[in-house]
Order: sequence, then C-alpha cells, then structure tokens
Amino acid sequence: MMNLKITTGLVLMAWAAPVLLLAQDMKPTADSPPPLAPEIRGLTQKNIAPEEADLLPDMGRGLPHSASYLRGLRVAIDPGHGGDIGPQWAGFKRGPSGLREAVINQNTSNRLAELLREAGAEVLLIRTEDIDISLADRARMANEWQADLYVSVHHNASARASADYSSVWYHGTGAERPASIDVAREMAASLVTWMRPGEPQHSGIYSDFLMYESGFGVLRMTEMTAVLAECSFYTHPPEEDRLAMEAYNDRMAATLFLGLCEWARAGIPRWEITAAAEDASATQSLTVELDDAVPQRWGREVLRHFPGSLRVTVNGEDITPPEEEALDKTIELTAPLLFDTSTTRTLDVRFQNRNKNSAITPPKTLAPGQSWAALVVEKPEPEEDRRGRGRGRGRD
Repeated sequence: MMNLKITTGLVLMAWAAPVLLLAQDMKPTADSPPPLAPEIRGLTQKNIAPEEADLLPDMGRGLPHSASYLRGLRVAIDPGHGGDIGPQWAGFKRGPSGLREAVINQNTSNRLAELLREAGAEVLLIRTEDIDISLADRARMANEWQADLYVSVHHNASARASADYSSVWYHGTGAERPASIDVAREMAASLVTWMRPGEPQHSGIYSDFLMYESGFGVLRMTEMTAVLAECSFYTHPPEEDRLAMEAYNDRMAATLFLGLCEWARAGIPRWEITAAAEDASATQSLTVELDDAVPQRWGREVLRHFPGSLRVTVNGEDITPPEEEALDKTIELTAPLLFDTSTTRTLDVRFQNRNKNSAITPPKTLAPGQSWAALVVEKPEPEEDRRGRGRGRGRD
C-alpha cells in the first residue's frame, strides 16, 4: 500500500477514473510501504478497499481528455438551500451531529465550478454566500444568463438513518427537455461508480413528478437542460462524517464533473437558424442547421443523427421534413404557420446524434410582428479541409 497525503486542492482523474490528488512531495515507498495514511481512512472505508489503495494512479496527467468537450459550455451551478442560520433553524437540513446541508452543497459546488472553469466552461455560481435565494430567483438568474445547462447540487435526508444512496432528477416526463435525461444518466452512473463501488444501491435517475405534482420549482422554471443531483444522505451518520471532510467534498465534485465529461464526450447537439427568407411575394423558408457535435472526421458532411429522432414543431404542430430530406446538416422549413406574423410562433427542433444525446437548444419564440431574421446566426464560410485534398479526389 502507499503512504499518501491528500491535498485540499484538486480531485481529478487519470485514464477513466476519478482519483485523489496526491501531494507531490509524498511518493509511495519502494519497500514495505506503511499503512494507509490516517487522512484518507474515512474515504477508504467506503470508496477504496485498503488492498486496492496502491492502485491509485499518478496524478501527473491533469484533466481527462473528455473534459475538452466541455469547453465553451455555459453551466449554472446552484448550491441548494442557504441562509438557514440561527436558533430558529435548529434541526433544519442538519445531519445527526449538526452538519448543514447548505454548507456541503456550497463546498461541493465551489469545487465543481473550479473544475468546469479549468476545462474551459463558463460558469455561473447561483449562490456564492450563505444566504437564502428563492427558487424563482435561482431559475431567473440561470435564464437571464442564458445557461446551456443548470445543475442543482443537493444532499438528501431521511428519517431512516441507514438510508444512503445517490439520485439525479429531471423535470416532468423528460419529453419537455430530453437532454436533461442524458445528463442525469451520466451523472448518476458516475456517482454510483466512483462514490459507491461494490455497494448494491438503487441509485438512478428519476422524474421530479414522483415528488411533487408540478415537480421541483427550479427544474420547472429553468428554460434550459437542467438536473438536480442528490449526491448522498447527510442523515446517514458515517456519510455525514465523510461529508465534513473537504477532500470528500472535492471527490464528490470530481465525480459530478466526470459525469458531465462523459455526457459531453458523446457530443452536445445544437441547432441554429442560419437563414430566413420571409418575403411574402416569394417562397418563404427558414434554413436550420443541425450540429450533431460529433468530432470532425471523414464523412462529416453527412449528419450522423440517430435515424427517426428528428422532430420539428411550430406551436406544437409537427412540420418535420421527410427523413430523406434530413440527411444533410441543414433542413429547409416552409410551413406557412412559421410566417404568420399575426401570432406568437414557437419553433422547436429535436434530434439525437448517433450516440443518442439529444439537442440542448431550447425552443425559439417570436412575438407577433417579429421577424425570424432577428434570430439568424451567420455562419462563417468553412475553411477547406486540406487533409482531405488528394484522398481519392485527384482524378476528379
């Protein structure tokens, strides 16, 4: 086994597993290594079997390669609760020894934000102080910032002290924002894999309709892909002890981060309006570009979406073009309702890439009298792929 010392800094991953960053001045001894350092015995009891402790990899590798797919993503991180200080809050959102959920959520969120920023994502922390923010204001902040993704970080409670598992929640049936299920699936898998190896748990993803008729307020009121993670139970005494450790909060944040990396690695599809012909005296049409977000390789000119996944609606009316017209990365929409300026028009385009990740772009809405031209995104002319020249094309 190794003589290890945990830093209070990064919790990262080498190869495909999250690990604890080791202090650079602490190396495994070559002969007869001493027992595992006391600093991580609390983690070892649950997360790393003592006989496996010497398998922790060297952390000289930095962030996993999959983190690069998070670059440019706008992520709103919301540490749940806050401001529950004072005698009037006695027993509210507290563990058996008094550890506050709001503090755990903040510590985990702060570290998650650091990892995301290091990966090149843009991050909005909804709460940076120990204050109460209403659910409506939390959602409003994420909406006004135009986040691509909203992650609410929580830890759970139960009257049954033995309860301790992870869950990740999405809003409604999932049909409203199917990409939320994609994110929830990867985050839940990461939690159960890296925080609870070998433990039979029913960790998974759940609809917030199971808890409330209208779902969780923050998931209902946010307008983007959104999930709420209940990482573990602070009411389970051994887990409360672990959650009081900064290194454990770091590890929890790294586990959530790795789930986001895996989701992003499969591609984050989007769509944009790239042209609008709205002159009533001519053929009216919208050009919509579909980006599957699959890494650029040979065959990029053909959209690699999952067959049958494309669905286009305006005000709920299906205007999906035939499958054979949807093979390219752009589609032309000519439905008359799109150009009826007397009414509000909401255009929604849904599709999955070949890895079955759903598009994250929210519906686009025009008020009466408005033009689609205001929503057109001008795309730069693509540079010629020099690597492709000469490959089977010299005889053309």
